[in-house]
Amino acid sequence: MTNPLPKPVKKILRIVLIAAGTLAGIVVAAVFLFFLLALVGVDSNPPQVQDLQLGQVTVPSDNNAYFDLIKLKDTQQVTNDLQHTPTYSPWKQAAFDKLINANTDALDLYRQAAQRDYFQDPRLANPSQVCTVVNSNPANLSQWLQVSRVSNLQALNYAHAGKTDVALTVAMLTVNLGHRIQASQTDLIDYLVGVALTNSGLETLQQILDNTPTMADNLLQNIASQLQPLAELNDGLSAGLKLNYLSNDCLINQTITDPNAPNYTTLDSAATTDALTNLLNSNRYFFQPNRTKDLFAADTRSTLAKMPHLLPASAANTQETTDGQNLSLAQFFAPNSMGQSLYNISHVNLDSAISRKQQSDFKILSTATLFALKAYQNDHQQLPVSLADLVPHYLTQVPTNPTGEMLGYDAAKKTLSITAASQVQQPESSPISSPLNATETVKINF
Repeated sequence: MTNPLPKPVKKILRIVLIAAGTLAGIVVAAVFLFFLLALVGVDSNPPQVQDLQLGQVTVPSDNNAYFDLIKLKDTQQVTNDLQHTPTYSPWKQAAFDKLINANTDALDLYRQAAQRDYFQDPRLANPSQVCTVVNSNPANLSQWLQVSRVSNLQALNYAHAGKTDVALTVAMLTVNLGHRIQASQTDLIDYLVGVALTNSGLETLQQILDNTPTMADNLLQNIASQLQPLAELNDGLSAGLKLNYLSNDCLINQTITDPNAPNYTTLDSAATTDALTNLLNSNRYFFQPNRTKDLFAADTRSTLAKMPHLLPASAANTQETTDGQNLSLAQFFAPNSMGQSLYNISHVNLDSAISRKQQSDFKILSTATLFALKAYQNDHQQLPVSLADLVPHYLTQVPTNPTGEMLGYDAAKKTLSITAASQVQQPESSPISSPLNATETVKINF
């Protein structure tokens, strides 16, 4: 006859059995719930996104700046010196000479690229190949920006030596190259690099203007006439937004249908991989690819609808915050919770791209107007009363940006500005509901 277990041991054993039974019940219930939800989880139909499709672009390869710019990776650049960029005042000739001479090869390639008529990343010329680009190595964009800075310093160097015409020509190379990148069918990263290039060239032009006491009227009017047509709505930003959607579409497709996608590469066997893929494909409650694509498509359409409106300048510097990045328990069990989480994580503030473009448009118009004002001042020994006085001799029309706002001008305060309308009618789907009152201002320093 065996001795009965002591009461404390029985109590502990009973607790262990209850805990094990409870845990097993939870596991069984979870598995049951998973398959039960699979029965009621129904994805939507494939989204209708004809309006977000792009066509194929053909650009002559021997006139494409892209092929010159990618060669910059093979040039030796003194990037350390860029951390101590010489300033216009006080002038440091030795520092300028060292930086420019060390980057002769890079500057030659950059100048060659800037003189091309087109820019087009061949990987993005055919939208059907976007999925192959998603996982490819990006272009050496940081080197493009570094060499543009050296080129702008070279323009200032020419200006300081009294070669104003050459200085303006070199500065315009960066402006035009940036604009060609923006006008191409490219992704948002390349597009914003194009905006940055254009802006840096414009800032160099303004420095040359501010630091050159006497400049010939023909040079002033030539720059004004080149710049004014550049501030326009083009298809480049639209293409970038659509390519952003197509890239997300590719990632969603790879997550579900591609057994070699990153989600599954850690699995031990092909059989296990196929089983998991089939399981995810069979359960359309937690992750519904088409509904997830709808989220990205709606976001893209909303952003495209805002393009004709002037957005607040602060949008360019605002980090996107989306509710629900950390799903609660209730949100986790909502339909397409994984798709919503993927959207929250992948979603970027597309408004910032529009705002940066509009800020660049203002910088183009204001720089063109500054050169026209200087030419007018040379002829009349004073600034005009109104910008209308610049037409038609100095400008072809009164400066107006692509969204329809006229450039503000205060002769007494010597400022140029642009202000968004106090109320801008936004699409119903737009998250912007507050009045827009952004103002950009530039000082007239002559």
